[in-house]
Amino acid sequence: MRQITIIVIDPGTTVGWAALSKDGRILAVKSKKGIAPDELTRQLRETGKVIMIGTDKAKIPGLISKISARFKAKIVSPRVDLSKEEKRELTKDLHCSNDHERDALAAARFAQKKYCALFRKIRSYAEKNKLKDSEEKIIEAVLKTGNSIAKSAEAIKTRKENRKEQTGQEQKQIKTKNKEGETKRFAPETILQRENKALREILSKLRKTLKEQSTKLRRLKKKSSQAPRKKPKEQEIQQKEQIIRSLRDSLDKRETELKQAREELKSIEKELMSIEDKIIVKNMLNLGTRAFEKAKEIKKNDIIHVKDPNSFSEKTIKELKEKEIEVIINEKPVSRKTEQILPFIFIPRKEVNLAVYGNIGFLDKKSLEKHKKILVRKIIENYKAERRL
Repeated sequence: MRQITIIVIDPGTTVGWAALSKDGRILAVKSKKGIAPDELTRQLRETGKVIMIGTDKAKIPGLISKISARFKAKIVSPRVDLSKEEKRELTKDLHCSNDHERDALAAARFAQKKYCALFRKIRSYAEKNKLKDSEEKIIEAVLKTGNSIAKSAEAIKTRKENRKEQTGQEQKQIKTKNKEGETKRFAPETILQRENKALREILSKLRKTLKEQSTKLRRLKKKSSQAPRKKPKEQEIQQKEQIIRSLRDSLDKRETELKQAREELKSIEKELMSIEDKIIVKNMLNLGTRAFEKAKEIKKNDIIHVKDPNSFSEKTIKELKEKEIEVIINEKPVSRKTEQILPFIFIPRKEVNLAVYGNIGFLDKKSLEKHKKILVRKIIENYKAERRL
């Protein structure tokens, strides 16, 4: 879980903002002229899990309300505007580049001091009740719900136990016995089950839409046939014909989408039938921060498929290294510069058998092993060539 953070924003033409940990450590102090709310949100998200957004004003500015709504964070404001003297006192031992940063940092320290006693109580409660790993979740629950520490902790503990029980039941369900009486485990992960469910929901919606469109078309035809025999105007005829054509085009499009969804669902079911010969691969658009956040949960030693490996961020690379990711299957060719910088083994997609469906893919184990052997041979040949030189 990412560390929880306290954010304060100083709105204006030049926006200043500061981020503190719950213990009062300074995580970031920045300012930028004309920064857009979306860009500001992105930068704030990088500091951690935002639970509290503050201001130095008693009357909450519009930007504060807007950003706090995006994070579902608690708003903290003083009863009266913080004075210049109070701000100087709160930041006297710190360096700030400008007044915007100083105002934000002062209000951040004000907010942290206001709630530090609560944070200490929660820490003490978590330690006494062996809930240290849930400390930040308890803080978040208390701030969002306003419930007591004990009630919030009990709710978190109950959810945790329910998830554990549900996981145990799922693991029992994916065991089946073969003809020889040996236990054989199939590994369709929860991710696959969700993808399968999502596809079925899409099919259901498409069928419903097709049915509605067909009903509309039948009504329109019936209405057209029951119209007075008096010859309508040319313009009215053209309009009706245009509506009919539009409905038919829409139906054709929906039927095509439904057909594609059915084919994709069949393909996924086929892959699941031979899951023991496959490796589940997580798909990413690139190696940037947003793509990493959008990707399905990446686990230790996973293989990932990346469309454009040449677009990356240091943060994502660090997180992938921490998860001990070694192999990346690349869609676009890897530039020489990228290959030199990044510590991964890149395998072009065209050299392995990989089927891609949304956020996941199925990699044939045999094709991966074959490529590994070719890769080892190349390394040996290059080594021998270098020795001869």
